[in-house]
Amino acid sequence: MGCRGFDRHDESRFALGVLNAALGGGMSSRLFQEIRERRGLAYSVYSATTAYSDAGTFSVYAGCAPDRLGEVVTVIRACSPASRPTGWPKTRWSAAGGSFAAAWCSAWRTAPRG
Repeated sequence: MGCRGFDRHDESRFALGVLNAALGGGMSSRLFQEIRERRGLAYSVYSATTAYSDAGTFSVYAGCAPDRLGEVVTVIRACSPASRPTGWPKTRWSAAGGSFAAAWCSAWRTAPRG
């Protein structure tokens, strides 16, 4: 699944990065815990962002059996903060923000210069 994201010049890309970290950015992410650990619907599940000079994407990947696809898509949608009237708790956003900041700083420090 995917949708339009933000290009690398758009400041909103940082907020999308925090969403990505919380939703599908690792083993403690919402998608991994719900789809893989709790329900056993997919072996691999994650979300990702890309930010090119003129476009960007946000996507969710789940490696699942074809007969599980409908249930996996339903769970992905249910895991979204938009699926709750009050969104996600501040603690989830705070933890994701810290995780995103650490990953971003690490990537920036080790990026090739030239």
